[in-house]
Amino acid sequence: KHGYDLDLTYITNRVIAMSAPAFGGHTAYRNDIHVVARFLSLRHHGKFFVFNLCDTYTSSDGSMGNYHPQMLYNQVQRIPFEDHAPPLLAELIYFCQEASSWLQRDRKNVVVVHCKGGKGRTGVMIAALLMWTGHRRSALDALELFAYRRTEDFNPDDELDEVTNEGASC
Repeated sequence: KHGYDLDLTYITNRVIAMSAPAFGGHTAYRNDIHVVARFLSLRHHGKFFVFNLCDTYTSSDGSMGNYHPQMLYNQVQRIPFEDHAPPLLAELIYFCQEASSWLQRDRKNVVVVHCKGGKGRTGVMIAALLMWTGHRRSALDALELFAYRRTEDFNPDDELDEVTNEGASC
């Protein structure tokens, strides 16, 4: 949509899930970091913050999660934890505190969360944030919202029903 080919989903109008941005040869099957940067700059200029959950961080091959924060205007916080494993409680709390603080600073601020595929680790952290901010009351409700928005055919322009109208928490 709008000329962008990105694996990116608005879970709410202020919480975005995506797969890991990459560069080089990896852009054939991952989000091109330059396109991600352009999209975020145009749609949310100065109002986005990215949480990178990838545990991989090698030197310069463009693999998932391996990018310098400058590529996204230094608006990146790494909270790495292993794929197919839960985060430490301290990591979960830190993420929720940082993300909710960013959202509270300005009603136009958005958070962007990614792991490798933008589903497992990303879903856990976004579900926690939805509960932390009071947007959802249970883990099941939060995970169901994430699954519905991230894994089904969802058009945020058509269906931002209660999300748009539920206040500024997320």
